[in-house]
Amino acid sequence: MRALIVSFIVAATAARGVDLQQGLVLYYSFDHLAGNLVKDESGCGCDGQIVNATPDPAGVHGGCLHFDGRTAYVKVSRNPTTNANYSVALWFKPEPSKLRDLDYHNMVGMNRRYQIGFTTNGPHHRFYTHCLNTASYGYGALRADSGIFDLVPDRWYHVALVTEQGGASFYLNGRSLGMVTGDGVNRGDRQLIIGGIDNGAGPAYLFPGWIDEVRFYDRQLTDEEVAALFRKDAPQELLPSAPVALGPSYVLKDGVFYLRTEKDGGVEERALSESETAALLGKAGAGGNGGAGVAQENTSVCDIGFSNDPHGDQDVTYFMPDEKLYVRVRDVDMSAANTNFVVQVFLSQSNSTLNAGTTEAPRILKPLDRARDSSFHGVVPLESFRPGSVWVSVVATDRGAQAVLMRSSRIEILDQNGNVTH
Repeated sequence: MRALIVSFIVAATAARGVDLQQGLVLYYSFDHLAGNLVKDESGCGCDGQIVNATPDPAGVHGGCLHFDGRTAYVKVSRNPTTNANYSVALWFKPEPSKLRDLDYHNMVGMNRRYQIGFTTNGPHHRFYTHCLNTASYGYGALRADSGIFDLVPDRWYHVALVTEQGGASFYLNGRSLGMVTGDGVNRGDRQLIIGGIDNGAGPAYLFPGWIDEVRFYDRQLTDEEVAALFRKDAPQELLPSAPVALGPSYVLKDGVFYLRTEKDGGVEERALSESETAALLGKAGAGGNGGAGVAQENTSVCDIGFSNDPHGDQDVTYFMPDEKLYVRVRDVDMSAANTNFVVQVFLSQSNSTLNAGTTEAPRILKPLDRARDSSFHGVVPLESFRPGSVWVSVVATDRGAQAVLMRSSRIEILDQNGNVTH
């Protein structure tokens, strides 16, 4: 039955004009191994050498290789692509015992080129790569991250990295996890490694688990082609949709925070109540006098500081109503770091602080200016806020998307006598 399903999928994609052989310059099925030699089944002669990886007949489609995460990898004979735009796709299944310990383990990389690695976001995961260029960050490489997702034990997953001159996109089980823009694609150097990465000191950051059906394309795959590639080899239980659970995030729309959950291809959003919003912002607090001191588990983080003086030390949390709030944000950690994104501060006050007869709490959303050291600065007048607590939330937006909560803290506006009111 599975053979009939796969045949039908191949025929259907061909009928729609999807040619998964076009531009294919490396293909390791791991089905027919000769000792420690991996034959390139694309016909381009880019064979590989197995180093300590173990053949396993139970791959996602035929045989696969198991990598121990310590000494196992495949050394590829040469760089398979020549174009600036390329695509890499493979199937992977992490070791169940290492599922929550994948931070900075890599599945493929030629130093920065082709790199597909893992990073964590609380209990969730993200893919990351340094395949993009930039003139203002780390050794000329821009870190591009995917959206967050959840992995479960003993399940195969399909990942694809698609690059173009202006950016890079990750896909999980045929579904886009978002694109990050950059100045261009790195040319790459060092040895091309499957199951890890060579960053100059030999193979390192090795992946613990199974890898199968590795494909390199000397061109940019389309969304439809990535989806077709996933469906081509997918186990029947993963068809027709991809059971990928993306972790929750909190987004800001029209002054209201929403809980946004993505699962099995759908997106659900629910507006938070005032009490839920207060609990959320307290959990995302930055510490000190103004925050709860706990970084919210499912959001990106940063360092935030306040002052009532543009040349101050950014450690003030008490303000008079006629003062200005000077904000500094540093150490931004988000998927679009060092690329074309906007950081804003959102000031909000609870309805309980308002005078009788006032119907709407004040809210201000203010973009911050980016400095050369990649910190962000801005100033917000406070005259529209009443004495009492004001939440100051850092949100970030990439390419017109919804503003994602990064971190919150609290300041206090004193009354005319200099007292704190609650």
